[in-house]
Amino acid sequence: MSMFALRKESHKPTTFFALTACIHMIAFCMAAVGMFTPNWAQVTEQTGLETEDFVYDMGLWSLSTTWVS
Repeated sequence: MSMFALRKESHKPTTFFALTACIHMIAFCMAAVGMFTPNWAQVTEQTGLETEDFVYDMGLWSLSTTWVS
């Protein structure tokens, strides 16, 4: 059997399986922190002639619009 075979005879978890699971868990944790952390990104826009800016908090738990003076 060559090393490029499509099937493996062993059903034990391998190093590739462990590495894949670890990478997916890290990516999931980063996505969860990014979604549930307030003020992780802000979009600021000018309001015409006024000097105040609208700041939109893009976090999942902070969907309110706040004033910045």
